[in-house]
Amino acid sequence: MRTVSEAIVGELTLWFPITLAPGRQIQADGGQETSFVLDSHPVTIEVDDQRVIFTVKGLHDEDEGLHYLRRLRQGCFWAMLNNGTSFSSESTIYSISLVEDWRSQHGTPREILGKAYPDGVDGMADKDQPHLFPSDASMARYAMGKPSVVVRTPIQQFSEFVQDGARLAPEREPSERIQIALAIFASATYEVSAAPRFLMFITALESLVDPRNKDSLSIHLVDKWQEDLSQAIKNQPSPETAASLMSLKGSLASLKRESIIQGLRRVVEYTTSQTTLRKEDQVDLRALYDARSRLTHDGTLDVDALNTALTAAEKLCRDVLTAALQGGLPPPGEPNAGAG
Repeated sequence: MRTVSEAIVGELTLWFPITLAPGRQIQADGGQETSFVLDSHPVTIEVDDQRVIFTVKGLHDEDEGLHYLRRLRQGCFWAMLNNGTSFSSESTIYSISLVEDWRSQHGTPREILGKAYPDGVDGMADKDQPHLFPSDASMARYAMGKPSVVVRTPIQQFSEFVQDGARLAPEREPSERIQIALAIFASATYEVSAAPRFLMFITALESLVDPRNKDSLSIHLVDKWQEDLSQAIKNQPSPETAASLMSLKGSLASLKRESIIQGLRRVVEYTTSQTTLRKEDQVDLRALYDARSRLTHDGTLDVDALNTALTAAEKLCRDVLTAALQGGLPPPGEPNAGAG
C-alpha cells in the first residue's frame, strides 16, 4: 500500500478550509469564488455552504504546501483583526497531511468512516482538514461534524484582507506567542457573554508576555529576604509556622521577575510604537486590570463598567495583535536599571 508521497506524479493542490464566527455569512453575490496570485501560485477562495475554502494549485511537495498554509492562515488572522472575520480551523501551521492510499486500490469498493468511495473517485478526505492531494485526482470529501456559519462580508473584500495579511512578512512567520494570542482572540469572538469574553481578551494579551528579570538590586534584595526566611525556618519549632514561612519563601521567587502588567505594558508600548497608533487613542491598561480584578476577585462588575472594559480590551487586543503581526514582539533582554 503506497502513500501519496510514493505514488504521486506531477503537481499537488492544497485544500485549506476555515469556519468563521456563528451567525454570519460570506456574501458571494457576484459568484461563489474569487482568486488571486500569491507569489507565483494562484489561490482560489470558494464559498461552500457554511465554509470558506482556499485551494492552491501547482505545489511540488509537503514543505511548499506547509509554506502556503502558513501564509494563508496569517492572511486570515489579518482579516480577523481588520475586518471582523473571525474564524476557526482544524489546522495547525506546524504540519500538513498528505492524502493517504492515493489510487492504491483504484476501482476497489472501500469504506472510510462508514462512507463508501463513490464510483470514479480516486480518494476521500476530511473536508474540514487542510490536506494536499494530486491535482488530477477525483476527490470525495466528508465532514466529521457540523460547522458554524461564516461572516457576512463581500467575498472580494475578504480576499483583499487575506492577501494583505499573507504578504505582510513572507520571510518570517508569527511567533508561537502571537499565534496563541490570535487563537484566543478568535475564540473570544465566539463568546456571547460579556464577562468571559472580556477575560478572554485579557488572556490573549497576557499570552504575548515573556516576563523578564527585574534589575540587579531588586534581585539582590529578594535573595536576602529568602536567606532570612531560610534561617527563620531552621529556628522555628512549630511545623505550622515553618510551613507558612516556606510558602512565603517560595512566593518571593516570583518577585525576581517583572509582573504580568509590567510585561504587558512593555509589549503594548513596543508594538504600538511600530505603528501609527496615536498615544491618545491607546487604552488605559491599569483601568483594564482594575476591572479584571473586580470581576475575578470580587465577582461583581456593574454592566456599564463591564461593557466599557470589554470594548477597551477588544480594541487594545486588536491593536496590539495587528501591530505584532507587522513588527513582532519586543526582543529578549534585560530591563533598565531601576525597573520594577
